[in-house]
Order: sequence, then C-alpha cells, then structure tokens
Amino acid sequence: MAEAREELILRWLAEGRDALEDAEFAATGARWRNCIGRLYYACFHAVSALLVSRDYTPTSHNNVERLFRQHFGDTGAVSADAIALYEDLHKQRLAADHSGGVFDEPQVRVWLAATRGFLAAIEELLQAPYASAPQAY
Repeated sequence: MAEAREELILRWLAEGRDALEDAEFAATGARWRNCIGRLYYACFHAVSALLVSRDYTPTSHNNVERLFRQHFGDTGAVSADAIALYEDLHKQRLAADHSGGVFDEPQVRVWLAATRGFLAAIEELLQAPYASAPQAY
C-alpha cells in the first residue's frame, strides 16, 4: 500500500513538472489562456501529491483547494501567498476554460515565475516530516 502511495505521489509530481513545462511552452507562443490552464494544473498536481503524502484523499478540485488551505495554509506550513496563488490560478483556469478570459503577458509571466517557486516549495514540504496526523474532513 505504501508503495502504491509513493508511486502516486511521484507520478503527480512528474505531472506537475510536465504541466509547468507545457505552460512555459505555451508562453513562447503567446497562448496565454492555455498557459493559465497548465499553470493551474502544475499546482494542482503538486498539491495533490502533498495531500496524499500526508494521508489525505482529495476527491475534487474544490476539495484539494479546501484541504490545502485548511491543513497547510491555516497552519502556516505554507505562506498566504502560496495559498492565494493556488486559489487565483484555480479561478483563472475556470475563466480561461469557461468564459473566454483574456490574459495579458505581464500578468501571466508573474504567474509563471510564482508557479516555479510554488512547485519548489511543495517539493521541499514533501521532504519534511509532518508534525500532526490528518484530521477528518
């Protein structure tokens, strides 16, 4: 069981890195809406890996967001900026996918840089021991 969980964590981390690379590629072609979606998924996969590593079972995008805020943001394990980035990218991805959101290059480039740092911070957390047991949700 632990082996399967470890494989899932590693797969989600790899998917997060791949999504970030896809976002960077989309940015080279000024495909900002596509870039936003890939940035969100880079974060989503990394956060999902983190949650699974702590024995939480994320069941939806909204659930991942809520668990991330509750167990990592509210406890101070991650910065308020990291929580805000994740939540903002989630909203922006929905706008890009469902309402034809318009994005400008300077803002997307800020999100690109922030997402690189976000993934690095999540990977660092994955290396740190977790101080408390998971709580029911």
